[in-house]
Amino acid sequence: MNNRLFYNCNLRKAYNDWEEDAAFLVKNGRVVATGNKSSLLGEWGDLPKVDLKGKTVTAGFNDSHLHLYQLGKDIQALDLSDVNSLSELKTKIVKWLENKDSDKLLRAVRLHDQNLPGGRLPDRKVLDNLVDDRPLIITRACYHAAALNSKALELANINKNTEAPESGRIGRYKDGRPDGRLYDSAIDLLEDNLPKPEPESVVKTLVSASKKLLAQGITSVGTDDLNAINRPDLMLSAYNKLIENRDSFPRLWLQQRVNSLKEIEWLNKNNCQTGQGDYWKLHGPLKIMLDGSLGARTAALSKPYSSSNSNYGDLLLTENKLINLLNTAAEYGFTAAIHVIGDKALDTALNAMEKASENGFEINESLLIHCQISRKEQLSRLGDLNMNLAIQPAFVATDWKFVEKYVGKDLASNSYAWKSLIDKGACLAGSSDAPIEPINPLWGIQTAITRQDKDNKPAAGWRPDEKLELDMAWDLFTSAGAMISGENNYKGDLKPGQLADFVVLSDNPNKVPAENISDIKVTATYQHGEKVYSDSESI
Repeated sequence: MNNRLFYNCNLRKAYNDWEEDAAFLVKNGRVVATGNKSSLLGEWGDLPKVDLKGKTVTAGFNDSHLHLYQLGKDIQALDLSDVNSLSELKTKIVKWLENKDSDKLLRAVRLHDQNLPGGRLPDRKVLDNLVDDRPLIITRACYHAAALNSKALELANINKNTEAPESGRIGRYKDGRPDGRLYDSAIDLLEDNLPKPEPESVVKTLVSASKKLLAQGITSVGTDDLNAINRPDLMLSAYNKLIENRDSFPRLWLQQRVNSLKEIEWLNKNNCQTGQGDYWKLHGPLKIMLDGSLGARTAALSKPYSSSNSNYGDLLLTENKLINLLNTAAEYGFTAAIHVIGDKALDTALNAMEKASENGFEINESLLIHCQISRKEQLSRLGDLNMNLAIQPAFVATDWKFVEKYVGKDLASNSYAWKSLIDKGACLAGSSDAPIEPINPLWGIQTAITRQDKDNKPAAGWRPDEKLELDMAWDLFTSAGAMISGENNYKGDLKPGQLADFVVLSDNPNKVPAENISDIKVTATYQHGEKVYSDSESI
């Protein structure tokens, strides 16, 4: 591996530690020294050098929770994120059909149903009017709900007599017939009836997604893919093939989704315990789904949604079932990453974790993913536990218009409370939850600072008291991600001894208006001191 001196840059070494006119030395894939350009050139000037031409360099970005396989898979799907009406939906699908084989399943993704009549996904009747000769599935932006036409329901073997799986729900008309809307694990009823992809296809999909991430400066990810095709053995094999092929990909922290004790036992038998692996592929926590999503109104709340006297969302596991999973996790050497969005789910998760800790479960080595809707006393509880949280700042930009409408003013006033949680002692790491939100970490950083959408609304930011300053927001997507995965001793910053994973940026974020941070360009991405992406040959 080549040793190099990188010089002539604005260098962010760590939190609130920036140095202009800087240089850093990389040997054997690690940062060996940092400092003033003149000083390091004088000492190490005989080594091969890379002139960074005054650009800004920071540690590579870490997206602490996303879905790598789904991200790659969605490259082939129709993106509906800009659809605001049924007429726009029809126009996009009709145009899309022009280039599609007539007998294949059609996939469309990222539909925001709050923009449609009734604020709901279209039912099978509406979809049949759009496409009636082949299966069609439209996935909501949150991926916790989907709409199927009649052909897709037939393919999934879903009819009036089909029972919903545990942790899922089938929407129905008053007469009991399925209306085409599926929620959470019920979506798997379709996936389970599709042919499994070939191993080479899975690897290709992961590589496609990896290239997109590296182009955004993302060198590490926490990824929830293990059960994406209901073949964890095939997915593990694909990860290993990435390493064998020396494909360029982000360092992987595997969030291993399970729904049952049997699945935990399989992971244990296959040596997938938390901490197994290395800095390219590290087995992480068990990923456990506890509720749905806010947008689909399936996040579990302590009070009913404002639009209904009876809808409290979907709690996918009882507290006792969750305790059993966590006790088994501790027995086999696993930590846990629990998906919680609603405040009821948060209560359930914290109660179960505290009770399981009496049997050896490690709360401080586990984490909660999302943690959006909360009550004031829950914020203090999370802080007292020094809880690790994988949050999505960009959700504020997407959700602010309907949060209060869905959950009421009281709950909304203590939700998405990033600054309060940090101040109280919780450890927050940033993520996109891609493909749900754009993978650009600079957009995540921008929204953590501004709490505004792409139109810079609301003018002062939604709940402006929860805005983060630049360096705190930057840490969300660098050092904090390494902290919650237990890897902060070798990555997350650019201090001597750390891995030389870094990103070269077109502009200094300290000199760019906060609302323009996401416009900064990634010029180059390096892993282990080697270039894995560049927008030119000059750096």
